[in-house]
Amino acid sequence: MSHPSPIDRAIEYVTKVDADFEHNIAPAEEAEIQRLEMAAGRPCPQIYREFLLRMGHGTDWIGVFQLSFDIGDVTSMLEDAEKWRPPERFFQLAVDPDDPYYHGYLQGDAGGRFTESSPVVAIPPLWSDDSKRLETAIRPVSGSLMELICSPAYTAKSIARRPFQERLIAEQHHPNILSRVDQLVDSFGLERQWFSSEQSRYYDSGDLSLSAVQPPKYGLALHIAGDDNERLADASALFKRELGLTTI
Repeated sequence: MSHPSPIDRAIEYVTKVDADFEHNIAPAEEAEIQRLEMAAGRPCPQIYREFLLRMGHGTDWIGVFQLSFDIGDVTSMLEDAEKWRPPERFFQLAVDPDDPYYHGYLQGDAGGRFTESSPVVAIPPLWSDDSKRLETAIRPVSGSLMELICSPAYTAKSIARRPFQERLIAEQHHPNILSRVDQLVDSFGLERQWFSSEQSRYYDSGDLSLSAVQPPKYGLALHIAGDDNERLADASALFKRELGLTTI
């Protein structure tokens, strides 16, 4: 018995929120993927190939900033011989039509390997082999492709619909703060959602939802939403006390 791919699972998650979603996305053809790979000079990462085969010509209302994930836009940019080629650990998967410098990439590990957990980032072209400059220029977009697909639906289903909400922040980056969040949510019966990533957590229960996002080098942003104001206030007080968060 075959198991659904992570991309299929993400599409199923969004479709439970929006029944028309699965019918409004559009796949890329195998020939188009091969053309993109030829333009890139290497094979697509497997998780990106799965994404293209389901959503390569349309992500419906799912999106990040003004990035276009359409395979035609990405291929056209890669076929421009004058364009910069990124280091092997970055594979382009989106184009920002309004920004000539920052575009979307899947970021692999130091050895150029990509997995289901590879984050999506935006980087500019740097016309020299300066890894330190590149590291400082990286803008986080999403903790993974699955998070990119699922998080807008999670916000619509679990956050936006609840009447009581509060946002908390930690302005400084703390390396282990998301692990502490994992521990603290247990007292409220919150279940961690499967599309959470190394830099983002999404939790849900019957009457309370919580998202916690801390991209590399950035502080923590925590969003709590609930149906009961007292229960939300208890959660807020706990995170403020234990993690030193402040309300915004």
